[in-house]
Amino acid sequence: MVHELLFTFTEYELFNLLMKTAINKISITTDMWKSSQKIQYMVLTAHFVDLDWKLQKRVLSFVDVPHPHTRLIVYDALYKCLQKWGIKGKVSTITVDNAIYNDLAVKILQDSLSFHKSFPLKG
Repeated sequence: MVHELLFTFTEYELFNLLMKTAINKISITTDMWKSSQKIQYMVLTAHFVDLDWKLQKRVLSFVDVPHPHTRLIVYDALYKCLQKWGIKGKVSTITVDNAIYNDLAVKILQDSLSFHKSFPLKG
């Protein structure tokens, strides 16, 4: 399977292997902007500490997010990315810019991820 992301095939395979076996928590940052062609973009970046205790970051998604930016549209883009990469249960923090729809989207995402999470000993 070939992806249009900023990964080489080897990096993609290694990232997936790390996420499945060795990395327990990741942080996500996201930013949105409008191109000169008036296309609305969002980039999602994963940040994690690797097995050698080095901070790593990888662009997971660079997508067109249709206007208007509502909490549900932004939530949907975030959720689909986390689901696609199989990292929904590993997210420890999400950093967004100060747009109100981002705060609302992250709140929905937090509720959604908490619902899907299974805690050891029901804790």
